[in-house]
Amino acid sequence: MTLAPNSPKDAGLWALVVTYIDDFPSFICCEFHDMHGSLHQILDKVPVITLDDIDEKTQLPIPVKIPGTILEHFCVDGRTCIRFKTAYSIQSTAGLEEFWVWSSQVD
Repeated sequence: MTLAPNSPKDAGLWALVVTYIDDFPSFICCEFHDMHGSLHQILDKVPVITLDDIDEKTQLPIPVKIPGTILEHFCVDGRTCIRFKTAYSIQSTAGLEEFWVWSSQVD
């Protein structure tokens, strides 16, 4: 395992919008898996998650980038892992704001 010190960098974590929850104020459910394979769900307002126009007529699932920051990264078995923190106090349904994910999940 090699740790790479670096400055925080703004980024987006790829997730899928799987459910449109409510019309006002337009809540959606996004899902992604962390590097350990655990499923995480984020429920929040559309404009907090994306600038895309998502409503009850949108065909789901669709990919979105959850805004946040890369805090650090390291390599394990030749793969790069990233510690990602969501922006705007976005939390998973488990109350988490930081996640270890694969670099391929972050843009």
